[in-house]
Amino acid sequence: MTNPGTNTIAPHSCLDICSRKRHTCSHSCPLPCHPGPCPPCQVALVVPCPSHNYPLTVKCHMSSSKQTSLTPVCGTDCSRELSCGNMDHVCDSPCHYGPCKPCEVKEVVRCYCGKHDKEVACGWGRDKELYSTRIVDGVEEHWKGRYNCGEACDRFFDCGVHPCKEVSALCQAVGSRG
Repeated sequence: MTNPGTNTIAPHSCLDICSRKRHTCSHSCPLPCHPGPCPPCQVALVVPCPSHNYPLTVKCHMSSSKQTSLTPVCGTDCSRELSCGNMDHVCDSPCHYGPCKPCEVKEVVRCYCGKHDKEVACGWGRDKELYSTRIVDGVEEHWKGRYNCGEACDRFFDCGVHPCKEVSALCQAVGSRG
């Protein structure tokens, strides 16, 4: 507007609706024409919380913010299953965006040949886990091996005469007398 009249209510304004599009959402500015940037969007939206999908009513600028400290959460415990793979281990942090903290539980696992144990982070080696069996003094022993300790298997083959000298997890001495 060229040479607008003096407006004491809103200086530098034609008093029409601003209607400028925002960069962060599709809602246009509902305020009367104004100088400077438009304020954050105040449109009410219903969005799911990150852990439980509970509906939360928030202002648009909070739901589209890239700052997780500003985005809404429901306030209850997260309770999502941790990445260790144990269904009993869940996140005890309050509801949050982004990945959960790692599982802090330690577990003792056995090597494939059954000679060694070591303490590891929960879930470690689960993708390489193999069931193993050996007979010691007529008693059958079962375990889940999760790593290769580098030693020869030494369990006897089914013939009961020859020991297995393989170092790999694919030792074929299952059902043997070790």
